[in-house]
Amino acid sequence: MGLGWGLAIIDIFLGQFLKFAARITFDVLDNLRDYETAKDCVRNIYTNVAVVAALILTVFLAFLVQEKREDAFDGDEDEVPYLACIRMVFCIYGSSITVRATVESVINLTYTESLSNHEIIWYLIDSPGSIGGVILASSSAVFSLMMFLFFWILEYWGLPIAIAFLQLTIWLLLHLSYLWYTKSQFTTDRNDPRSAGWAWAETDDVEPLYPLWNEKMKKAIRKRMKEMNLSEKGIQKVDQSMVQM
Repeated sequence: MGLGWGLAIIDIFLGQFLKFAARITFDVLDNLRDYETAKDCVRNIYTNVAVVAALILTVFLAFLVQEKREDAFDGDEDEVPYLACIRMVFCIYGSSITVRATVESVINLTYTESLSNHEIIWYLIDSPGSIGGVILASSSAVFSLMMFLFFWILEYWGLPIAIAFLQLTIWLLLHLSYLWYTKSQFTTDRNDPRSAGWAWAETDDVEPLYPLWNEKMKKAIRKRMKEMNLSEKGIQKVDQSMVQM
């Protein structure tokens, strides 16, 4: 029981005190340049999170439904093994948190469906954790799933295999955390130093930050970027002429 409350407190600490939920929502607002697509953007986020959370929930429910104590059918009232208690706490908490992510996404979809594009912006400002909260809940569910699998392997397959799985889990969590951090640093503001990761494509001599593009790729990317910029300028000229008329 204490482990479940501990997981809940960690989620609250990350979302409310470290403001991760608001930061994720802010990242969406900060990178939103075409306000005419605000509603579709928010709708897609809530829909995708709800679907992913529901899929994770089916995994937890499969474990919960299939989990049974063989001694329970024989009338044995001995205590459940300690490792089984720990993994079932992760399983139950993961189920609860995925239900939360799914239902919160559905609620947000319901109350944003009738809003216009600019009203969606007001909604996100009024509810700073509306996007970040469901994403953090889904991430917490993934962590709970990995911990459940670790203790399940430890109970049924022994310590060596469990340690190997734990090492893979730590690598996976670190990789996802790094990926999350790097994606949160993306910006569409050309004046921001963080835009150097893509702004090089608008030049002819600046090299990419990461040596992953070969010369053929860089040439094609610069060409595509120039075509896109010319297209944007053409659209802006049309809009300005329509305003003057």
